Amino acid sequence: MKNYKKRVKIIAVILLSLVVFNSLFFSFDLEVSANQDANYWGRFSSSYYYNNMNDEEKNLYNALYARCMSLLTSTETVSGSIGQIPCSLSASDAIDVCFAFSCSNPQFYFLNDSYSVGYNPDFGDFCSIGVYSEFSDGNSRLNSTNTLLSNISTALSNIDSINEASIEQTQLSREKYIYNYICDSVEYWDGVQRSQTCYSALVDKISVCAGYAEAFELFCRYAGIECIVVTSSDHEWNEVKINGKWYAVDSTWADTSAERDDYLNKATVNLSSTHVIEQMWYKYGAPTCDSDYVQDTTPYLEQAGIYVLNQSKDGIVCGMVTSGRNLSNVKYRWLGYSYKTGLWFVIQDWTINNEWLTWNPGTYGDYLVRCEVSTVDDPSRVLNDNIGMNHHPGIKGICQMPNPNGGGYLIGLESYDNPNNIYKYELLVYDCTQQTWVYSTGRCSTAGNSFWTIWNPQYGYYWTLYRIYDSKGNILDEKCYGFANI
Repeated sequence: MKNYKKRVKIIAVILLSLVVFNSLFFSFDLEVSANQDANYWGRFSSSYYYNNMNDEEKNLYNALYARCMSLLTSTETVSGSIGQIPCSLSASDAIDVCFAFSCSNPQFYFLNDSYSVGYNPDFGDFCSIGVYSEFSDGNSRLNSTNTLLSNISTALSNIDSINEASIEQTQLSREKYIYNYICDSVEYWDGVQRSQTCYSALVDKISVCAGYAEAFELFCRYAGIECIVVTSSDHEWNEVKINGKWYAVDSTWADTSAERDDYLNKATVNLSSTHVIEQMWYKYGAPTCDSDYVQDTTPYLEQAGIYVLNQSKDGIVCGMVTSGRNLSNVKYRWLGYSYKTGLWFVIQDWTINNEWLTWNPGTYGDYLVRCEVSTVDDPSRVLNDNIGMNHHPGIKGICQMPNPNGGGYLIGLESYDNPNNIYKYELLVYDCTQQTWVYSTGRCSTAGNSFWTIWNPQYGYYWTLYRIYDSKGNILDEKCYGFANI
């Protein structure tokens, strides 16, 4: 059994003279805007306890955060503590907020386990958190920050690279990587300096339970996993939220256990009888971990969306992208809707593990393409996605512009081909104001695959209809384009 060390809470009621106070008090706006570095470091914070605090507690927490972020992102030198932070809470409540704050912000590695409260005659009550002596000098602290970043950069990149088919599986895989990384790289030693901080675990590679737990929290928060720290009277460990439920994790005990998985995502009572959470944490809404994690092996679709690989005069090639868990037997069905006929039809009936569609409608027009997706094991859950498709097998392009030679509009179309010049082309104009057709070229033959005309419009709004006919007089393709002459 390991000899665990716990954070020490110190209540020191101090009456300071104004002269001493002026040299220690720091004044700053509680709503300071974070710079880019602060935004980056904020990713490692947990807001769980903060969200369960009252307004007075949040005010103190905000002030602590602003002050510590200022120290993390600057080279300011301090003397033994972060300075005196005005506080309207009772001494015990202020100490609890300081403790919860430290446990929720492992990125402030320079904080030690000394928490103090006092009174200053100039402004009243204050509280403070101690700073390890080796991190008090601003330039030394900057070097330590860079060392910390250098030591965790590879692990952070590896976390970013872990992406599974579902959110739950991604969280589990990232969490397992973090858990093993800490157990493999950190050695427990009760005599280590700066032991109550993740720095000892991630840089010194030796630590106690506080360093293990806060290193685990730092990585989990970066990985997008909700994670908090909890303590008993002599130990510190974590709780994580996976797929909506909370589970207990103890990387410290796992580090020396022959069965490492015995301490990952468990009910608190299944860790040991000594894992009894201090009552202080329940004041801030500490969740209950009442069951071990058991992965649901039932196939479940979470999301689905159509991906278009290619669309041309020959049709469309697209696929259905799905995400979820245990998706081994996924079935797909493709449907089409013609805006010309107003009817739905089956393009490709249900197929298993074939997410692709290659389809040529066979006739011009506007279509809606829908894919329905389900699983063999749970056919009642059906997701779908739709895309619009404008299919023009004949018309390659259209043009409508003022006549560069003066007078009217130059309008024309180009077809992909015109075998043996058998196609006929027609351009029609519809007057939206008069609600009637006002111009037509009639069906005209042309050498080549482009056809042009000049039209002199009146003031108003119009539709131009471009058509191509085959040798039998059937419409091969048509396309509309609206314009205004105002």
